[in-house]
Amino acid sequence: MNINKRVTSLAVLIILWIVVISIVSYYFVKEKGLSINNIKIIEFFKRGEFQQKITAEKSKSEIDEFPFRAGEKLKYGIYSVGLKVGNVDITYLGREKINGVSMDWILVESQAPGFNDVETIYGKIDSFSPFRVERKIRLFGEDIEITEEYDEAKKEVVITRRAKKTTVKKIASNDRIGNVILLLYHFRYKRDNYKIGDKIEFNLPTQRLEMLIDKETKIKVPSGSFTSLFVRSIPSRFKIWFRNDADSIPLRIQGAIGFGNTYLVLLDVE
Repeated sequence: MNINKRVTSLAVLIILWIVVISIVSYYFVKEKGLSINNIKIIEFFKRGEFQQKITAEKSKSEIDEFPFRAGEKLKYGIYSVGLKVGNVDITYLGREKINGVSMDWILVESQAPGFNDVETIYGKIDSFSPFRVERKIRLFGEDIEITEEYDEAKKEVVITRRAKKTTVKKIASNDRIGNVILLLYHFRYKRDNYKIGDKIEFNLPTQRLEMLIDKETKIKVPSGSFTSLFVRSIPSRFKIWFRNDADSIPLRIQGAIGFGNTYLVLLDVE
């Protein structure tokens, strides 16, 4: 009698074991898209190893393809003839979809005596092509709003300026129009694709340029001394020193600020 009870109990345990295995197998096959051959049931019940595997897979899936993170803020000083005259913060805010297309979202905040400019840029880092730029400027007490709407296919931009009066201007180009801030992030993203001597075609609405990856050089900024990769435009307009490492942070930028003989120097990264 006792033997029969033991056999019955053992049979029940085996059935329960089979049921549990079936449920687990169904979960992985139907919910996770795995095949039976990829499932190791015994390892599943080794909770320590299973948890480590899930954590590793989750971490891998969350790795950003960019060498910078959403929320990274680059803090620059505005310098003119060696004197600091203002500040610029450039923040990468991430990606969002506009009309079903993924766009990178960058905020540029500039402050100097009598001048404040908040610029929001939507565009593609892959091709450094802007889609829309919105600027709110306060210049010596006057409020100015500027909207730039780009059509990559037509190679044109419509610029609307609202101040005491509103003006609209359309500029057509023979080439795809770029944006220097998007270009900074493009170079950081594609750094491994470029080597010294390479050129990047970079065009503004009214000027055609090439960005030459010129040379490796040393540079000292308030945040430290670094080995940098010097990139300059042909014809001469922009000069950029990128930190020569995996992050490729711009250390010094000349030509990106539209007033006076000024340049940006990296102060800090947040």
